[in-house]
Amino acid sequence: MQHPTVHGLVAVSNWCTMAHITILAVALAAVKTCHSDKLRFVKKFILSL
Repeated sequence: MQHPTVHGLVAVSNWCTMAHITILAVALAAVKTCHSDKLRFVKKFILSL
């Protein structure tokens, strides 16, 4: 987030929105696959797949 690859307020806002949606999708996948203990740690969740 310190050096975004996009420029402009709208582009950065869209980029942040997509990042939040991605994080929520990973959290939802963790819950649906019974890995709710890894809900907040995306790196650990990905390794368990």
